[in-house]
Amino acid sequence: NAGASECTACDEGKHSNASAASCESCGAGSFAASTASTRCEECPKGKYSKTTGANECEDAAESYFCPETGMVAPHKCTAEVGTEYSSSGGTSECDECIDGYYMIASGTCKGCPLGATCARGTTLETMSVDEGQYRFKIESIEVYACPVPESCVGGQYNLNDTNPGCLEGATGALCFACTPGYHRKEGMGCVECSVTEGSWTFSIVVLVVMVVIGGVAYLFKNVGRTWIIQFYKKHEKRLRGIGERLKEVFVTMQILNLLHANHKQVGGAELP
Repeated sequence: NAGASECTACDEGKHSNASAASCESCGAGSFAASTASTRCEECPKGKYSKTTGANECEDAAESYFCPETGMVAPHKCTAEVGTEYSSSGGTSECDECIDGYYMIASGTCKGCPLGATCARGTTLETMSVDEGQYRFKIESIEVYACPVPESCVGGQYNLNDTNPGCLEGATGALCFACTPGYHRKEGMGCVECSVTEGSWTFSIVVLVVMVVIGGVAYLFKNVGRTWIIQFYKKHEKRLRGIGERLKEVFVTMQILNLLHANHKQVGGAELP
């Protein structure tokens, strides 16, 4: 300081130029972060200082903002911009919407559409639709009710999903169709196809056929090939007829088992 026997550095929050006799405190809206400052800096946007002699500026709290430099107090979003606006804190603008609203790219808050949930800070891209509801694109502002509510899982639109918003196995507009290998079941949406029911009957039939084949092989080996050939030639027509009837019975049983299993899977009433 001029006129002093020796120079003393100014403290943080104060400043002095080379010709000054003493240090001065920074005014409200400004600060000096280091010692020996020759001037004070204005608080940047998003911050403020309401007192003199500050060595740093405060962040605007949530729901407040500081749109200019050198501010001594923040503005409240609901008072300055609109009742539906808020902020994330430390910002120069109201960059969020309150509960029940979402923000579009222009920074405008819009009322949450029916069928969606908009928590504070929701944007068009992060909007979450309820279960049983559907959005066609991440930029869509319309929300539609699904004709098969169980097929629409809701939540945020995920571009990485094969069928965004749809239950596994469901696809298409409003998740109405089922992908190959799935079918619609009442109250469950699209479920995976299965033919496990009735498979025990198939196993029994296969077992019986194997026993018969084994018996024939035994007779062929132990009784004698000549006798079997003679027996077959004598009764060839009747044996062929029996074979065809067994084949028809086998195929019919398989068809009935498959129909029964699929009938139950699609929610049909029990067969008599």
